[in-house]
Amino acid sequence: MLHGVRRAPVPVYLLETSHPVRGGRGRELRPGRLESAVDDLYRELILDAYKNPRNRGRLEEPDASYEDENPLCGDVIRMDLEIRNGVIEAAKFSGHGCAISQASADLILERVKGQPVEVVLSLSREDVFEELGVESLTVSRVKCAMLPLKVLKAAAYGMQPSLKPG
Repeated sequence: MLHGVRRAPVPVYLLETSHPVRGGRGRELRPGRLESAVDDLYRELILDAYKNPRNRGRLEEPDASYEDENPLCGDVIRMDLEIRNGVIEAAKFSGHGCAISQASADLILERVKGQPVEVVLSLSREDVFEELGVESLTVSRVKCAMLPLKVLKAAAYGMQPSLKPG
């Protein structure tokens, strides 16, 4: 959720119009151009979350924390959670990586703040794609987008490295 507005992927029927749609500066947007305009909008939303993250930082005394990396591309994400009575009161992320991983971290934290921990445990790949405003990504980009969810779930489960069995 960006700026409190939930986005959903644009239904295909809206992209498959048979009549011309006017875009900016009066140019005609045919189906392919309309799809491109929608893609551009979502790229802008991802770039906004990347360049202006609302949840970047660290919590001073988190109740749960976890960090992991994607060794294929070098993305690193750490998430800190403050949990009170089973509800995520505060959440922050830190780390570095591509726009997709950083935007995914910011947007998914925005979604779970104020929610019961159980919500985190039920999140899926489709939820991450919904937050990013995309229907699919390339295989390598899926790993980038999913790293924050993996880290968030590990933090929610309390899987701090020092507490792992074995």
